[in-house]
Amino acid sequence: PREEISFSSSCGALLHGQSCLSSCKPGFMGAATQLQCENGILKGLPPVCIGSLCSLEGIVIGTGLDTSDCLGKRTSESCTLKCQRGYTPVGQPNLTCQSNRRFRSEGFQCLPKPCGDLSAVPSFASSAVGNSCSGLAFGQVCAAFCEIGWQIQGNASVIVCDDTGDASQGFAQYFTENRSYLPAERTQPPRCVASECTEGLPNMKGVSHDCEGKTTYETCQVNAQLGYFADRPSTLTCQADGRFQGDLPVIRPQTCPSFSFSPGVGSTCHNATLGMECWAYCESGWIGSP
Repeated sequence: PREEISFSSSCGALLHGQSCLSSCKPGFMGAATQLQCENGILKGLPPVCIGSLCSLEGIVIGTGLDTSDCLGKRTSESCTLKCQRGYTPVGQPNLTCQSNRRFRSEGFQCLPKPCGDLSAVPSFASSAVGNSCSGLAFGQVCAAFCEIGWQIQGNASVIVCDDTGDASQGFAQYFTENRSYLPAERTQPPRCVASECTEGLPNMKGVSHDCEGKTTYETCQVNAQLGYFADRPSTLTCQADGRFQGDLPVIRPQTCPSFSFSPGVGSTCHNATLGMECWAYCESGWIGSP
């Protein structure tokens, strides 16, 4: 008989009246049958051969690998390996059950998909919000929190790299109260309130400023009070550490205008500045009263 994939025979070049055996090939199960050559025609039935079940022995079943299509496959049957959600396939996924009851592995594997930059999600883009989510892959957990210079109202956000799509950079926020997940694009980060700067407030004599109550990264202007002058304009910035930063101007009192006295009157008021005392007096050769 014509050989099939499941059986073979020793019936070549038989003469009339001779017999032969047809048996299952390795990897197939079934009883051999005898065939008889009669007038140049083989008479008899071929064996019924059933393929042996293949095992997954030898295949590295790593995280994310789906082998369900290969369960129950028999000799010569094929199947396809797949990756679960959140994993990227690498290598040849198609396998064939061999006669040794094993699949031939081509090094197929599933790699966890990397997530992007959480701060690229608009709701998490504020400079007040930080995160520990850089370089994560599917299934890894991180947090969104308030940066130094901001006070958190409530708790940090639990973030999971969860293959949620480009708009969320792959991230989802986990809510412990109901054990649910939402794509990051549909959630909000923790509420962060800017801290007030209290150190480095200008306190020189004659200074005027609007720095009271300024919070992280806000700016204020430093000027001179009436009767004083500043050598240059000055802007201070409230830093995240609670201090003001910037170059302070030099504040000096203004010089009082010159005053003309009547003849015979002298004074110590030349170049007097704001707040100084000076005297007017009768010069030598003159008499008078204050």
